Amino acid sequence: MREGTPETQPRPSAESQEAADFGDDGDEEEDSQQTQAADALLDPDLRRVIAEARRGAPSALYALEQRSERGRTKQEWLALAQGRLKRRQVGESLKAYEKALDMDPALAGDARMMSGLRYFAEKESTYETVLKFAAEHMGAPGADLIFHVWASTSRVTPHTQKAKEFLDDPGVRKNMSTALRLAMELRNAPGCVEVEAMLPEILTHADDRSLMRLKDLNKTDGCGDDGKQDCYPCLRDSSLLQDAITQVQMRGAPRFGRRRWR
Repeated sequence: MREGTPETQPRPSAESQEAADFGDDGDEEEDSQQTQAADALLDPDLRRVIAEARRGAPSALYALEQRSERGRTKQEWLALAQGRLKRRQVGESLKAYEKALDMDPALAGDARMMSGLRYFAEKESTYETVLKFAAEHMGAPGADLIFHVWASTSRVTPHTQKAKEFLDDPGVRKNMSTALRLAMELRNAPGCVEVEAMLPEILTHADDRSLMRLKDLNKTDGCGDDGKQDCYPCLRDSSLLQDAITQVQMRGAPRFGRRRWR
């Protein structure tokens, strides 16, 4: 907030304040370079309407909805999705988002949408809708979101159970990034030989979603009748496990800025 007295500070419009009440804390992620470049090609008046619609301003959303659907750009569809989500209209948001994704699948990684959808992916009234949409329409970013819902808590909840169902779905598994696939396979690896075979690829491609499991592999007890024998003795003959731990710590998994939605 800029410095100044209450009299000299600009007052927010009623629409801007209303949008703020629905979760905008003024800390939006910067738009991607791709989005900025695409916006720069639009008519300046339309660009201003899109900017307001993204923040959930009702008049701007209405203005975009009055334009012909057949003539709408992907930026307009995305702005409608973002603005409707800002106003907690999840179903309407996803309808618009699907249109945007049909025009440009790369928009599946849009930071504003990802943060909002992550928030609604654990709400009782919306988690099934959001997780299903992520599984069916969002490719690798959708799989990342679903994994984050499942792995971010040890509690068993309806939304974590539903997330796990989708993670086990062949279609979602096919869409996973290499880093996420490795994190899932490492969790399910049955024994030492299987883990050892995975380590070269983990060293090169895995991210910090694999870190906890890799650290667990450092333990030299837990097996045998007395629980004191090493479960993974084949990993002690080289530095590959330690090298993998070092590397994955430096590769951050996708993050979801949910704070503004609370």
